[in-house]
Amino acid sequence: MSEDPRRLQTIAEFLFGLLDDIDTLDDACRDDDATFREQVRKVQQRRFEVAVTDGQEVWWKPQHES
Repeated sequence: MSEDPRRLQTIAEFLFGLLDDIDTLDDACRDDDATFREQVRKVQQRRFEVAVTDGQEVWWKPQHES
């Protein structure tokens, strides 16, 4: 089954946005590592909005709405 390139673009933009959010947190929490790590854990969990994994493989969820 082939994926719709527009859908994959949307997923890529969503995931890149999470990376950008983590980069912003790095600036905002520069002097507080514990807060940075806590906030990053929250942000990174959002990746499961678009995919599931068994730790080895990744499967895209049928629809992505961000």
